[in-house]
Amino acid sequence: MAHRRKSAFTCAILALICGGCTTEKAPPTVMWLSPQSTVHLQEGDALGLKFSISDPAPERGTTEAASWRVTIGTEAGVTWWTTSGNVSAAPALDTIETTWQVPAAPAGSAGSTALLLSAICTDGEGQTGADFGTLTLTSTPLASLGLWWAEGPSEYGFGFADPQVNTLPETYPGPGVPHQMVHLDGQDLIVSGTTEAQGWPLSNGIPSTEPAWSVVPSATTTGQIRFVRRAPFEYTGASWAAVGWSDRCTWLDANGLTMKTWLLNPDEQLIDACVAAGQMVLLARTDANDLRMIRFNLDNAARLESVTWTPQAAGSAGPNGNAWLILKQDLPATLEADGTLRLWGSNGGATPLSTLDFPGSGAVIRAGQLTEGGSWAERDESLFCANDLSPLGTWNGAIYHVTIDRTSGNFWLLSGSDNERLWWALEPSFDPIGDPIPAGTGTTTGCIAHNRPGPL
Repeated sequence: MAHRRKSAFTCAILALICGGCTTEKAPPTVMWLSPQSTVHLQEGDALGLKFSISDPAPERGTTEAASWRVTIGTEAGVTWWTTSGNVSAAPALDTIETTWQVPAAPAGSAGSTALLLSAICTDGEGQTGADFGTLTLTSTPLASLGLWWAEGPSEYGFGFADPQVNTLPETYPGPGVPHQMVHLDGQDLIVSGTTEAQGWPLSNGIPSTEPAWSVVPSATTTGQIRFVRRAPFEYTGASWAAVGWSDRCTWLDANGLTMKTWLLNPDEQLIDACVAAGQMVLLARTDANDLRMIRFNLDNAARLESVTWTPQAAGSAGPNGNAWLILKQDLPATLEADGTLRLWGSNGGATPLSTLDFPGSGAVIRAGQLTEGGSWAERDESLFCANDLSPLGTWNGAIYHVTIDRTSGNFWLLSGSDNERLWWALEPSFDPIGDPIPAGTGTTTGCIAHNRPGPL
């Protein structure tokens, strides 16, 4: 019993002594290695960041590993980007490297935006060390560089006109077979698609005579490319091409490198694809001739869920039936050939599809999405709709393609007949402006080129 009392007394004394022992250590220090002076940036740049952290060992006691955080924001205190991590256990001398993908300046801004750059290290005792820098983001005024299109069967090349100069088209050699195309804003590059995607560099506004690169995803990818268009800038931070093959949708950068891919199952054939509510949605036809919409994770391409149905419209049935993927208030919807709209709700459930009617009457001949979230369809009367499907305007004639001039907000519409296709400039109210531009026979796609990607 006396021995136990002595042990308890000793433990109490030791606890009293250790209770008065606090960790003593110097705070960490941080030093920027790159950049070391004010850096001038533009949208789409990749800024390499590098800094060193020194976290001293404690002079007395123990400590835990420190953490670091990098923040970029405005002088007014608005954070644009931040990233963080941990340092090796003290004593530590670490060098941290990371990259900031420079986003677009706020819509409508021009000139320069001053930004503050900070790197902060916090040790196990809550002490901090920091270093700071400054950045200048230069917003390039948005400008239109002219209208490009894929020439019809007489040329199979590229057509071009600068509406600000004249409406006389120029033609250039191209793929030599029917193709779709898109100009990548700010990249001086046209991406065309037949069975393979090809990148055609522009020099002084003239395409090269041979493509700089060609991409075919795999030996199992067969058939004509379904579409070639720009990937949405708000999800890429750069100008990439979205290419739809029979078994996948792929986003390619200006060098032809695959940035993202969403794969279908072997029993599915791609019809169309779009981004809806931050997810990739693919519309496919199954081997059983059903229609299916599939949601994918936009970042890691994981397949999330799908909804399948048998189309009732005669024009959408069978292996050669027509169907179009559009959006209704950022929800994916499939338009069938009789104007029936299958809306895929955000909550899923036992009956995830709602059946609605697209505005207008008569069979749907062609349809598509407007750049700003609306849609268009050629029926008995061709019409344009807002993102809630309320009618915005009509067009007296066929519609093959619609693209937007982000500088002016005007639309360019491809209309005409199988014997002659014409590009018409339309105001935001969809009223025509001036004389049309001849596009040749068989043209199906085109776009206004811009000097940079990004918002309006």
